[in-house]
Amino acid sequence: MDLIRNGLLPEERDGFFVDEMRKRVWNKELQILQVIDELCEKHEIPYQAYSGTMLGAVRHGGFIPWDDDIDIAMLRPDYERFRKVAREELPAPYFFCDAYSDHLYHTISKVRDLSTTAIEPVPEDYDERMRVLHPAIFVDIVPLDTVSDGSPVAEGILQVQREMWVLLDKSPSQAAELKEKYNMVLDDAMLQVILSMSMEERFRLLEAHAIENYGKTDKVGILLTAIRKSNRYGWKKEWVEHVHRVPFENITIPVSDAAEEYLTAFYGNWKEPRQGASCHNGIIFDPDTPYEKYLEEHS
Repeated sequence: MDLIRNGLLPEERDGFFVDEMRKRVWNKELQILQVIDELCEKHEIPYQAYSGTMLGAVRHGGFIPWDDDIDIAMLRPDYERFRKVAREELPAPYFFCDAYSDHLYHTISKVRDLSTTAIEPVPEDYDERMRVLHPAIFVDIVPLDTVSDGSPVAEGILQVQREMWVLLDKSPSQAAELKEKYNMVLDDAMLQVILSMSMEERFRLLEAHAIENYGKTDKVGILLTAIRKSNRYGWKKEWVEHVHRVPFENITIPVSDAAEEYLTAFYGNWKEPRQGASCHNGIIFDPDTPYEKYLEEHS
C-alpha cells in the first residue's frame, strides 16, 4: 500500500520537486512508523511527532517536501517501556537500534528496516561513538529527559551529566588532567570508578542518572543537546502531556496539543515555508536492497 499522497508519482510540492526515489524512501519510513504505532497502541505507550515531522504534519499535512526522515518523541519513562517491548516484539525486518545494539553512543535511538539501505557519509571529525552498524532506513525515536531550567539543583544535575559524557571515552591515566580541565564536581573515587568501566557501562550510567533525575524540573529535551549547553530544543513539559492525531500523508499521527507554541519556540515564523537542505543530506538510500547486499555489491 502506498502511504504517500498521490502515490509514488513525482510531483512538485511548495516549489520543490519530489522525485520517485524520495517518495519511495518516505513510504518505507511510514511503514516503519506504522509498526511503531501498532506497538505503542498495544502497550499504551504515548508518543508524538517531533521537530520537522511535527512541522510537516501541521504545515504540510505530511512530509516537508525537502525533508527525508521521521522523528518521534517519547518522555523518558515511556521510552524505557518502548525500548523493552521493541527489543522483544518488533517483527523482522524491523530492528531497534540504540547505544547497546549498535555502539551508537547517543540517546536518540532508531527503528530500522533491515531490508533497506541508508548509508550516511562519514564526516571528517568522525567519532567512533557514532558508528553505525546497521545502515538501513529508519525512524528516529527521541527520549525526552528532564533538562535544566536554570535552577541551582538542575544545573548541578546537568554538570554531573556533562562530566559523565566527557568521561565516556577517556582512559584512567587522564583522570588528573580531566579533573583540572573541567573543574569536575565528581570526586576522585567516583572518577576512578567510572574510568574503570567499559564505554557501554559508562553510557548506561549516564542514562541511569537521567532516569533517576527525571521530573525534577518542568522542562524536557534531548539530554545530549542539553549537555552540549544548548537549550534550543527544550520543551515545557506541559507541551507534551496531551496529543491529538492529524493527517500525515495517507495516515494520521499524534502531535502535541501545544504544537503551535512548540513550533514558534523552535522555529520562530514557522508558517512560512523556507526551503532548506535535508538534515540527512548525502545519505545513500536504496529502499529495495538490504544494506548487507548493497555493501557487498559496492565494496
